[in-house]
Amino acid sequence: MNHRFSARWALSVGLLVAGLVAAACGPKENREDSDLRLLWTGACLGFVEPCGCSAGRIGGLDRMAEYVRSELARHPAALFVDTGDLFLRRHRHPQDDAGSPFPAQQDPLKAEAFLRTLGDLGIAAMGVGDLDLAIGHETLKELAARHGVPLVNANIVDAGGALVFEPYAIVERGGRRIGIFSLLADRLDSDEVEDKRPVDVARVLRSQGLSLTNWLHRATAVVGELRGTHKVDLVFCASHLGAARNRSLVEAVEGIDIVFGPHTEKRTTAVDWVEGTPVLAGSVRGARVGTVDWWWPEPDKYFGKPRPGPLHEVSDHIWLAFESEVHASDFHWLEGRAAVLGNEEHSTRRQTAERGMATVERMLEERGPLPEGNRFSSMLIPLHAGIGRDEHALASVDLYHQALHDHWTADPPASRHPTERFAGPEACDTCHPAQTEFWRGTRHARAFETLRATQQHVDLECIGCHTVGLHLPGGFRHPAASAGFENVQCGNCHGPEGPHLAGGASYLDPDVFRPPLQSCAHCHNKEHDPTFMTRAATMIPLVSCPPLEPPGRGSFALRASLLEGARALEAEPRPDWSRISDAYYRAGDLDQAVRAAETWVDRAGYDVRALVRLGQRKVERNDAERGDAEHALELADRVVDAQPNNPFGWQVRAVAVGLLGDADEALRSALEAHSLRPQDGQGAAILAQCYVNLGRRLDAVTTLRKHIEAYPANAPLLAPMLASIQ
Repeated sequence: MNHRFSARWALSVGLLVAGLVAAACGPKENREDSDLRLLWTGACLGFVEPCGCSAGRIGGLDRMAEYVRSELARHPAALFVDTGDLFLRRHRHPQDDAGSPFPAQQDPLKAEAFLRTLGDLGIAAMGVGDLDLAIGHETLKELAARHGVPLVNANIVDAGGALVFEPYAIVERGGRRIGIFSLLADRLDSDEVEDKRPVDVARVLRSQGLSLTNWLHRATAVVGELRGTHKVDLVFCASHLGAARNRSLVEAVEGIDIVFGPHTEKRTTAVDWVEGTPVLAGSVRGARVGTVDWWWPEPDKYFGKPRPGPLHEVSDHIWLAFESEVHASDFHWLEGRAAVLGNEEHSTRRQTAERGMATVERMLEERGPLPEGNRFSSMLIPLHAGIGRDEHALASVDLYHQALHDHWTADPPASRHPTERFAGPEACDTCHPAQTEFWRGTRHARAFETLRATQQHVDLECIGCHTVGLHLPGGFRHPAASAGFENVQCGNCHGPEGPHLAGGASYLDPDVFRPPLQSCAHCHNKEHDPTFMTRAATMIPLVSCPPLEPPGRGSFALRASLLEGARALEAEPRPDWSRISDAYYRAGDLDQAVRAAETWVDRAGYDVRALVRLGQRKVERNDAERGDAEHALELADRVVDAQPNNPFGWQVRAVAVGLLGDADEALRSALEAHSLRPQDGQGAAILAQCYVNLGRRLDAVTTLRKHIEAYPANAPLLAPMLASIQ
């Protein structure tokens, strides 16, 4: 079996853009004549609609419903099954929401939106997943019964040992009786991308007075009952066991035709063949629908045996034929559109379509004709924008949003903002007016409005990344109490403003200057923004505030607060002279900054960091009468003698030598510093200034341009210098 190609199509998205509507079901000669089609979803994880900051996200309850409904209508022998973990993303952990009672209140509302849609689609069965049980098994059963969704699980029992759910469902499609059952393991790997904690399913069940019986014993009994008592032709397992147990299930129990389900993240192939039985992996997160087809031109060789008869997997043939139609559809769409697209783009897209068709045809030819005998194929269809949006599902989503809005706004608590920890951007404006004004022009400052437009501004699953302080001390917990906490504020990146405003050393809290990615990655994670880490270098500058004002500049309040902070640090039992020197320097008091650095050197001896800091302060003060430049050069030489690869020592040396009038030697030192730490913006600025001092402005411009291109995060620091010398 060719599993490599199966893994390839599971990841393919872009090829469907142009042709999904026209070719949503692939070539008729290969798919429409199949004897049975299974449509399945699993681990939707509550993705009612695509969530995220990047364009082109796929999925959504409406697109899933549109695809499933169209396939059920198109194929006379099709059935739809969900394997569970339908409407929640994760089990509640205390550290996730600080023990708030509110998240659990909205879970049943989302469950109803999903179950309403599944019932409307005429789902054949839904396996019970560990996450589905989080709303309580009684609530789950009541909602499923209300919307006509058959829940199945064969090994969850109550305190008396009785099964809590129906063990299986039996349906008929294409003249075949099909038994569908589901099993749940007591411990599973999480399907949540950002949450790698194992799931203790047994603990979840114990909290509701339930437990699990041995899944293997139950599987043997259920398959025996389906095959023996009910005489079904096919047995499907919508598994919630995980990849390793899925294999063990097929190896140990005869009579299962297919196993499919989530909690299989460690799998590397889309189809795993065990004893001739396909075991499918998939955690679709609302973004894909599994489509499985069987052809039985020789039914006697498949049915009526302890184990299903042999199948030829033709997934690669089917997908290639599918791709061929997509390329052909794109090619025909381009006809007559040269004037609209422009000759260059039209020619490029036409060549791409032609190459795609030629490549697919060559690969099909290499594979030869479809094999004779009984065949099987499996695909995961991405729910791209080319697929329409089901009106019934859209109505269900709207009802969900309205239900959330009504629930949370019925008796909203008063806002607590501002608090002792969260003071809001207005509190920052006094000392940092340029930064606050910049923030007001970013999308972060309007993040909450994107939720309000769709009534998601009271959805606890959304507002955490569009507000500040949710579930944090001094923040808010009730979703209707977000007034003052709206939008991505200063506190999201720099921490709560309250401690920073408290005075004294709090003005110099190092948490205020933590690295950007540490703040961004909480919301720009693999689920919401999967390509963020590859785009971070260009994205972060778009929301990074302008650099702080040069030393001695800025508002009076800013300089006063820095001086207050420096004095408070000096009064501590073990003063941090590095931070003290920095504070005086930023406040514009260079004499005190030098004094603090000298104190650090006196107490630290030949500590290289202390020598570098004192050298930096000396060249910054540049007092010829006091001989600061000469002393800075002496300090820099001591640093580079002790540590020849210390870029900061070479930076100090470059500036000191330049101040003393030796421009050529300054350039040599600056080049050395830049080569040791090319990502350092200050080093690039020193090198550019050395070029300027030698009259080599073109070299200075080139240096700054290349650095900004390679390290966009340094653009705010270097762009003004570049503009001044161009």
